[in-house]
Amino acid sequence: MAKERQFGNALLSRYPIVDKATHSFTMPGLSEGRSLLEAKVQIETLSLQIIVTHLSLNPLLHKKQTDYILKLQQNKAKPVVIMGDWNMKPGSKRWQNLTKEFQDAWETVGKGTGFTYPAHRPRTRLDYIFASHHFDIMDAGVVNIMPEASDHLPVVATLFFWG
Repeated sequence: MAKERQFGNALLSRYPIVDKATHSFTMPGLSEGRSLLEAKVQIETLSLQIIVTHLSLNPLLHKKQTDYILKLQQNKAKPVVIMGDWNMKPGSKRWQNLTKEFQDAWETVGKGTGFTYPAHRPRTRLDYIFASHHFDIMDAGVVNIMPEASDHLPVVATLFFWG
């Protein structure tokens, strides 16, 4: 019998997390336990929204999850960073929908392919950091120091808040 896979999101911050919410992507009849973690982080006088997620491989579920994220952000003026395993390729329809509203850190300043999956021999980009237009994206990279730590390589970005 196959072991049920576990999914989850985490956010580590050296700044205080002053509010948080978890949004479940569970659909009736489906056992895929995907979710979205939304946190409000206080950096001195700046209140920043950070979202961490891991979206489905199933195209129908992926569309619903991406649409949910865009709707969640509608009419919110605060600075936001959205990141995680998006299970989509650059240039896809959902990527295009997201980049109408947010900057793709890698697309903006990354060098090279930005491939993150599979970690031992990356051939595609599935992991993203998106930022609202309150930020200048200064740098973006893929960390390849210890590829055995996960099946994906981590993406990092340096953001400058100017708003």
